[in-house]
Amino acid sequence: MIRSRTSRLRAVVATSVVAGVVATALVGSQAAGPAAAAPAAPAAPRYDVDGDGVTDRIAQRADGTTTITLSADGTTRPFTVGTADGADKPKDIVPLGDIQGTSAPDLAVLWSNGNLAVYEASGTGGTTHAYPVGPSWQMFNKILSPGDVTGDGRPDLLGRTPAGTLNLYRSNGGSGLFGARAEVGGGWQAYDQLVGTGDLDGDRVGDILARTVSGDLYFYQGTGSATGAPFKARVKVGYGYQMFNQLVAADDLNADGRADLLARTPDGTLYRYLATGGGKFGARQAVGTGGQDVLLYAGAGGVPAYGKHELVTFDDANRIEKRRVLSNGTIAAPQLRGTNEKGYFQGTLSSALDERGEADLVEIGPGYAFADGLGWLGEGDEWNSYEFLVGPGDLTGDGKGDVVGRDFQGSLHLHKSDRLTYENWLDTRVRVGGGWQVYDQLVSGGDHSGDGRPDLIARTRDGELYLYPGTGSATKPFGTPVLIGGGWSTYTHLASPGDMTGDGRADLIGVNAAGDVYRYAATGLGGTRTFTAKAKVTSGWQKYAYIH
Repeated sequence: MIRSRTSRLRAVVATSVVAGVVATALVGSQAAGPAAAAPAAPAAPRYDVDGDGVTDRIAQRADGTTTITLSADGTTRPFTVGTADGADKPKDIVPLGDIQGTSAPDLAVLWSNGNLAVYEASGTGGTTHAYPVGPSWQMFNKILSPGDVTGDGRPDLLGRTPAGTLNLYRSNGGSGLFGARAEVGGGWQAYDQLVGTGDLDGDRVGDILARTVSGDLYFYQGTGSATGAPFKARVKVGYGYQMFNQLVAADDLNADGRADLLARTPDGTLYRYLATGGGKFGARQAVGTGGQDVLLYAGAGGVPAYGKHELVTFDDANRIEKRRVLSNGTIAAPQLRGTNEKGYFQGTLSSALDERGEADLVEIGPGYAFADGLGWLGEGDEWNSYEFLVGPGDLTGDGKGDVVGRDFQGSLHLHKSDRLTYENWLDTRVRVGGGWQVYDQLVSGGDHSGDGRPDLIARTRDGELYLYPGTGSATKPFGTPVLIGGGWSTYTHLASPGDMTGDGRADLIGVNAAGDVYRYAATGLGGTRTFTAKAKVTSGWQKYAYIH
């Protein structure tokens, strides 16, 4: 039996997305002011599959599973999103509402190869009926749906490029689901999180919340115009929101006709902010813990991290161990992955080279490269020439994971993914630069800067650390290096497991000769502030000969 909205709200406060904790006072919002008059009807949920009038929460977790938490009873169960071209782990998930007029809610799902599809809900356990939208969506570092921003009653879609251009795809209600792309503004690279909130102010038009890296929160009110600008000028509605690593669209949690907001702190605590009108919120309330286990929330505002959430270590007993990372800056207990039978290793743990979303262990042998689970990557004498090999992710913007190698003469080479042939996974190398012999370590866990493109980190032999920003170009995959700082020669190992802190940016660890492990969290600020000050994570890693 579906409970009343009042009793259902009590259940949401008690269980929310994860587990109940006590409410706390406001931190980070500006004064909410007098509450605006509530709209006459509740704001529609965008992914309500248990029928209680509240959006249910979909999450990808650190163990690789996807779950849904039902707001009616607080239970969490496995959830199957669907597949696309062999992919089984989405890059991003965006709740839409009922875009197809079938009465079942829909999800827009972005896959690593750039394909976007809409999936219709099939009960509480997953989706059915995939409707392809189109390829090449990897051009955006963030897609989101504010709801209906054009006034036709159908949810629309937005995509932001790394350069900061915002593009609108208007829902057309036809077989293509969305119309042609329309550029609607620039300068949106200023925000590290964009949340398509739904209707925040009760006017039945979708809105956006945007957060800067420094934590200021801005409200973009939807206009409902199909011909003019879709959003009004921004209004600052909060500050201090950098304390959260993810902001998540919540839809209407208290049946007052306005969409609300969820926010997660790095320790995994989840808070809710109830809207009071004008894009503002009341005092925050803690509604759950355990969010450090979540890598991705459906409807989250951050640039999604994809392809690497783990490290591999090779110990002095020749065991290869895998260590997943959580979203609170910690490293999980090791799992045995195999045995290093040769007693040495030349290769890397690459960001995902295929659509599975899992990092791939790449080994270089005499005249070949091989990846566990994929097979042959390539053959030829070129593979004998590398001192360093790194797999940052999709360097060329084609939706496929690539690899770079630095040879003993200091030249950098790009191996583009060539998955269509299925003979050798990677193309023959192309030289993309020289002079790299000044570096004694090359590292990447994906996107360190926060723009959605994978980067490369390089350490000079005298301990200076540089970030080479990804460009998305096959001919020049990295831009001008940016000095991060000196003193990094204290570490015998540098490695990146990808995003350790749940904000979408890849982080860095350093291991010293004593075996102490320190985390450097990416900030998105750039330059000498690219990473935070070090924080000790664990110790005892002096036994590892290789860390990737």
